[in-house]
Amino acid sequence: GAAYVTYQTMLGQWKLLPGLRVQARDYALDGGGGLSRVAPFPSLHIERALSTRFIGGLSYSRRIAWPDIGDLTTDAIEARFSDGGRVHSADVTLYNRITYDTFDRRIDQSGDGLLISRPVNAGRRVDQGAEFVLRGRIAAPLRYALTGNLTSVSRIVDLAGARERNAQYRGKLQLDYIDGKAGDPGYDQITFNLFFGEPTNGPIN
Repeated sequence: GAAYVTYQTMLGQWKLLPGLRVQARDYALDGGGGLSRVAPFPSLHIERALSTRFIGGLSYSRRIAWPDIGDLTTDAIEARFSDGGRVHSADVTLYNRITYDTFDRRIDQSGDGLLISRPVNAGRRVDQGAEFVLRGRIAAPLRYALTGNLTSVSRIVDLAGARERNAQYRGKLQLDYIDGKAGDPGYDQITFNLFFGEPTNGPIN
């Protein structure tokens, strides 16, 4: 079960959007017993026009994934800057996300050539980075969206509690050809997606 409430108001030239989500979940485990959890997840979004084209935003949110019993809670603080044009627009988002009680898997090779995989308590994981988004129209029926993401990830990597920092990057290009209006006869849409990413690009500390 879940309930969400939000309220939007203006404070001078600032637009404020506080919110609160409450989630409840019950687990029934084989062999008897169970687990119940009720947790609040607050959020706050602040936005202000910096000029006729530029908009600045700052947000905080707390979220949790369901339904796995081992899923994680993340605190996220983000700052976004937008440039909105008539043909092209751009967004830059800077973020700091802290995930608690994470787990990972360590893979080692034994002396006889076997690969051994075991879960590792990775403690607190910190993701810090930036995301860049460009959107626009190439021609009347053709639109594009180009997204790039660069993240510094800090986490525990072995049973002794040593922490490692790595760089992760990924990108996406989406092209949309749209002819007509959705729901009308003869409406056509073709979407092309191209993804590129590297899970880990060596330690950076």
